[in-house]
Amino acid sequence: MLPKLQPFFFYRKRNRKTLNFLDYLLLFLKFLLALTFIFGIYYLIDKYKPQEKLLVNVSWNIPKELNLEIEELNVMIDPLIKDQYLIDSEKITDILQKIDSVDEALVDRNNISDLIISLKPKKPIYRWRDIKFCDEKVTICNGYISSSMKLFRGNDVTNELPMIISDRKNIADYVATFKTYQSSLDGEKITTFKKSKIDIITLNNNKKIILGNEKQLERLDLYKKVSKLKEVKKKIRKKPVFDMRYSNGFSLSHSE
Repeated sequence: MLPKLQPFFFYRKRNRKTLNFLDYLLLFLKFLLALTFIFGIYYLIDKYKPQEKLLVNVSWNIPKELNLEIEELNVMIDPLIKDQYLIDSEKITDILQKIDSVDEALVDRNNISDLIISLKPKKPIYRWRDIKFCDEKVTICNGYISSSMKLFRGNDVTNELPMIISDRKNIADYVATFKTYQSSLDGEKITTFKKSKIDIITLNNNKKIILGNEKQLERLDLYKKVSKLKEVKKKIRKKPVFDMRYSNGFSLSHSE
């Protein structure tokens, strides 16, 4: 004979387990553990959230002549300092060296939380002028060449430095050419070197020498020889122009 079926609620009631003290204690401990886990996650999120990043102490070494505000520099580099472990030194260097008066930026780590940034000002070694027409509001048309071969605008204009007139593509090469020409001269100083389709140099005694686009050093040696000749010296007036592009010699004229 089949057992008599009981209603469901009677079945559930009859099979319900009675909880003792240990069961309640176990449930409480589970609840406490879950609560601790939730608060732990919240603590970690709060501690490492981006707006409260691990602090990085930035120290600056800035020469007075740069005249830069530390507050503005900090704003520039702040996006590149995520926290102590995420510091993009290369990008910090790049962004600081884009400042017109800065020649070099050095980024050093003293320890994990200390960043030391040193800025070096651009030191002019030559004056420079763009051989092409350009808009001074858009780019540098007149300025200086630094020791690291960078063009920059200078506040203190000095006429004592020699000038290079050229395009802006191969500044280091033009400086090297200038030095080669200067080392080939005896006593005379180059005040201006114009680099275009032909090379032209002007000396401190107002002599202009046209060297052309080939055999420039040979032509410069020839100039040194002929400029010492008595018959040539007699013809030299205020602003002589030596055109050394002739295959069998040179021409001597005078500019206004």
